[in-house]
Parts: sequence; C-alpha cells; structure tokens
Amino acid sequence: FFQANGYSGHGFMMGPIVGRLLAEYVADGKPSIDIEHYNFRRFARGELLVEKAVIG
Repeated sequence: FFQANGYSGHGFMMGPIVGRLLAEYVADGKPSIDIEHYNFRRFARGELLVEKAVIG
C-alpha cells in the first residue's frame, strides 16, 4: 500500500515529480533521488521539516 498525500496547496505543483518517484519506488524498489527524508516514520522520530519556500 503506497500513499502520496498531505500536500495541501503544493500538491498541484509537486504532483508530477511525486508520481514519478512513487512509480519508480514501486517498480524498481528505489526512486531516482533520495526521498527517505520524507518518510512517514519521521513523525515517530520527532523530525520536523521546515518549508523554506514559504514567506511568513
């Protein structure tokens, strides 16, 4: 079971690359770039991702 969700407004912008990387992961077991940083297990480890492209 694979999911790629939770992008809010960024989903439209990130959809094409996320789809490609997820397809690579499913087909080959490894995407062409490292996506481990975005693994859901980061929540259990307490790791936060800071969005650098947001003006606040």
